[in-house]
Amino acid sequence: MKKNLFFLAAAAVALASCTSDDTIAENSAALSNQQQEIAFSPISQKASRAAILDGTFPTTSAIQVAAYDAQNNVNFFNAAEFTHNTHNTSGWWGCSTAKYWPLSPATINFLGYANLTAGSATWSSPDNAAGVTLAMADNSTTQNDLMYAVGQGKVTQTGNALVIPDKVDMVFKHAQALLTFNVKANVASAITLKKITLNNAIFSGSLALTSDCKTATAAEPTVTAATWTPGSPTATFDAFSGEYAVTTSSEKKADIMVVPHPSAASFDSFTLTYRIAGVNKDLTYTFTPVDRNLAKATKYVYDITFNLHEIFINASVTPWIDTTPVNYVEVPTKSFTYVAGTGITGTYTLPSATAGTYTVSISGLPADSYKAEVGTGTGTFITAVSPTADTAVAADAAFTVSFTVTSDTGKNQTVLIKNDEGTTLFTLTVAQP
Repeated sequence: MKKNLFFLAAAAVALASCTSDDTIAENSAALSNQQQEIAFSPISQKASRAAILDGTFPTTSAIQVAAYDAQNNVNFFNAAEFTHNTHNTSGWWGCSTAKYWPLSPATINFLGYANLTAGSATWSSPDNAAGVTLAMADNSTTQNDLMYAVGQGKVTQTGNALVIPDKVDMVFKHAQALLTFNVKANVASAITLKKITLNNAIFSGSLALTSDCKTATAAEPTVTAATWTPGSPTATFDAFSGEYAVTTSSEKKADIMVVPHPSAASFDSFTLTYRIAGVNKDLTYTFTPVDRNLAKATKYVYDITFNLHEIFINASVTPWIDTTPVNYVEVPTKSFTYVAGTGITGTYTLPSATAGTYTVSISGLPADSYKAEVGTGTGTFITAVSPTADTAVAADAAFTVSFTVTSDTGKNQTVLIKNDEGTTLFTLTVAQP
């Protein structure tokens, strides 16, 4: 039975085109009609501006991917572009040169990025999939949602029969930080918002990604490091500009992405420009948040409340996680974020009752060694988990767990994520539909 995998991704609107002739590795240069082409199958939904808030992958967006055969320790193909419906009825396919699965057992690991439309990419040499440095130019006006991901496809052999993946499963992560501004007033029809200005913000920089695509075989690969070097100069930019009559109901007026910098401020402050009824001039208010050392894939929400005398601002921080789309059939990969003391459990409802292997990615765990164990529940349909041996996880890296299930319905069973001292840090409940 073929492993049926879908490619859950999020990305921003970026015009894609086939621009270059990519190199295909020697072990797949001699093609035959028996070979199956490698493809990706993103999911599309409506987005808000360029920042992806709902699991969107626009059909105009390209994916840049490099691949390494970790089982046979050889480059599989160098950086190549995949675009939507290049020469088939659906999916993302090799743009200028088709890419094919090998006709022998292999573990192909993929490293990819999307939406670097103003900048350059320098792949690791000679093993492309081991890492890439993305130099992003000024992103203040374009607001492209730069993202990155890893994935894996296994070609296996049973007797004389090859089992070849249908599509590659990759979950993209946001590389930038997202600032969201919600506005309301205690007095209706008295205040008009004119601008939300971000002062001295970082909109450019270099993101260095490294992966274990050369060595990961038992479990799916991970991005072992994703480190920003912020660019300069900083810029002052209007996240919102217009005429908005502030109401007593909270309304989001701006989303804006900036380069995160964990050890220095990603911006200085933001300024509100507004007018009060009966006052014949624009007024301004500048707010300097306490937390301006921002993190990747994190949403910083500022709830702004006007009245006739004061402005109240409440800041909150949440993981920037895509909401689950509602217009798809199967998504066998899920991501969770561990938050000490609160976010220590998660529930993954399987997309179907059929047998199969699924993966879950857990980010935010403290740097340590972890393994997975089968727990209890109302059923016993989980037959195997991986990894069962202690696996080192670096800070800011994801821990990926795979589990194999038998066909069943209406049951649940847990998978326990334990550190090397045997302490359970995360409990995942797997539920059958």
